[in-house]
Amino acid sequence: MRRAERIAIATSAVAHPLVGAAPEPGLATALSGTLLSLLHGGPACYGQRRVGLHGCKQPTQDQRARFAVASRIATMTWRATGVHDASASLVPGRFTGAWPNSDSRSSPRQKSWKLAITDMTEGLEKAHEATSEGPEKAREATSGPPGNGPGVRRRLVRAAGRLLIVAAAMVAAMGALAGCASATWTIQPGPLPVGNLLSYANSDFEGHADFTPVHNAAISDSDVAFLHAHSLQDTVDHAGLSVFRLQKSDAIGVGGSNTYTLSAYVKLSSASRGQALRFGLACYAAPGRLLKWSYTPAMALVGERSWQYVEAQTTVPSRCGHVVGSPQLAFMGMAAGEAVNVDEVTLRPYRAALVMGAHGNTQDDGRLYSYTATDWLHTNDLLGPLQADKVFYDASMPLPSSWADPANNCYEIERALPRAAWPECVITYKVRESEAQIQSFLAGLPADQQVMMVWWQEPENDAFSGCPGAAGGNGPNFVCYFEQQSSEIRQAAAADGVTPQVLVAMDAETYAYHPRVGPGRNQALEGHYGEAARNGTSCSFIPPGSYVDVYLADQYAYDATSDLDAGPRERAYNWQDWLACVLPQNKPIGVAEYGVNPGDSNPSGTASAIAANASYLAALPTTTHEEMAMWALWDSAPGNWAIDNEPEAVSVWRAAVSQNGGASAAAAALRARRGHHGRDREASRTSRATASVLPGRPYSVPKKPPWWLESTFTF
Repeated sequence: MRRAERIAIATSAVAHPLVGAAPEPGLATALSGTLLSLLHGGPACYGQRRVGLHGCKQPTQDQRARFAVASRIATMTWRATGVHDASASLVPGRFTGAWPNSDSRSSPRQKSWKLAITDMTEGLEKAHEATSEGPEKAREATSGPPGNGPGVRRRLVRAAGRLLIVAAAMVAAMGALAGCASATWTIQPGPLPVGNLLSYANSDFEGHADFTPVHNAAISDSDVAFLHAHSLQDTVDHAGLSVFRLQKSDAIGVGGSNTYTLSAYVKLSSASRGQALRFGLACYAAPGRLLKWSYTPAMALVGERSWQYVEAQTTVPSRCGHVVGSPQLAFMGMAAGEAVNVDEVTLRPYRAALVMGAHGNTQDDGRLYSYTATDWLHTNDLLGPLQADKVFYDASMPLPSSWADPANNCYEIERALPRAAWPECVITYKVRESEAQIQSFLAGLPADQQVMMVWWQEPENDAFSGCPGAAGGNGPNFVCYFEQQSSEIRQAAAADGVTPQVLVAMDAETYAYHPRVGPGRNQALEGHYGEAARNGTSCSFIPPGSYVDVYLADQYAYDATSDLDAGPRERAYNWQDWLACVLPQNKPIGVAEYGVNPGDSNPSGTASAIAANASYLAALPTTTHEEMAMWALWDSAPGNWAIDNEPEAVSVWRAAVSQNGGASAAAAALRARRGHHGRDREASRTSRATASVLPGRPYSVPKKPPWWLESTFTF
């Protein structure tokens, strides 16, 4: 029996512990025959499929990819046996050094080995992406090649049998794992927060998360949280790259060619020294049809040992119908033993805000000053799909005694729409409720319903006094009462088991944050030279971030034609002064009421302002370093701020809502829960991703060193 045949039989009998079965005999024969031919000067197939021990045949795409993985594993195993020069200078992603005897005296057999290694890596990109490890780990694992040194060939031949057995077994294991990751999937179970394609468990981490380590990561639950009570913690084993991702069986529906925002609040355990975070999405056309990985740029981390917001975008291929086993989070430049906490992770369409909604037009049902669920549903038909509504309970109206109360508009909307289309409900109230009363109200909150609780919206022009322990003045007394209500809300939500679904928000009026009062139509909102416009400028009405989950603001302007930050016509001073008060609190922000140019006074200006703000708010996190959580239109007849009779403004608003598939998010979520996988499509041939790609992509042509072997070598 020939030596190649003996090794083929040996490799076919090896069972990998992760696979539980031996590698395919055909693959083992091809691998062992090809490598032995290279080692001993026989005919080489250079990445083609060997038939028996003689002759070559063009491989299938799958076989070619497996050979590429084989070459990588062989190289790593070769290094592991000591067949390299320990003095070679290795740099992540590149290296300096030399192949064994890589000068002009190289033998034909050695040259064959070098050429074969280069040729067989042609399918490396697709192969290692299919194994879900990503290029960062591949680069780290193969950061250096075999080097020269005494006795290289003798030690190589002696280790050949062991190398081939290990390589064949690992190739089979990778092939099996890749098949498991791509051939089948399960739609990520809900419920989902409004606007986020990740479930509560996989974003807020108050339940069992489906994230799993990929490389150099140890995942655990942590009670160090940005919001609510828990976060996900990754403890890094050794210095360098640390990667974890959604488990391989979880699939999330997306829209081809759309740009998506991936974000998280991150807390490092050490100071800044070059750490960075890159997000990735594994894009599939159908089960078993991996198109490519789409990556965001690597985002630098501040490393201040406090929570920081990180956001980046990537565009998925045109045929991408689902992302599977992702998002993936790759932390770079980490120290050994470093702990990194992650909370409030999002995957969402790139647009002005996570949630976009509106207050309904009260004229729709003929009762101008009575707001009903019907008003919102009619506005949703015109301007939506909308994702937020705002309801009010004044000082004479306590909260309903139960969620399923006809007086609760949110409940009535639930009865009219499928669960995936329920809006986030912003509930403002002014009665100082007890924990028991709030618990009674939230007790029937459905798992798919998200709420923001606001005690006393727009407080800056109201009087507050008598709160025990508060300093004098309206602002400090408001804050004192707000803190009490925040604690009651959180305790009630915890008692009802709905903590992830309940956020505490503070809602300010920006017209109270303008110290420069003077003539002009906008000054009607500031009370015409009164002190009302200055009440908020001291920030005395802003509760501390420990009692607030989201800071909201209500912004109105009479003469707007551009974005919130553009100038006096947009009341930019008010907006800027409010931002200056809330950004130091390190929490998400949002616009809960937005109205411009009332009474159809400037339809083209209204359309221009909405379009400008769609761009301005989408880009705002790059300067505020906080999530833009909400943008809601005040489309209500009282005050004549509704845009229903302005076709251009309606069209622009709907375009902002639907940007990158935002309007279809609810429908996509509904289809996903029904198990819809979309049509079977061909793999994408092109990439439209806007994110930066990894060094060396696209893959270089044959006979040129691939990206993981880039150096000054001459082949």
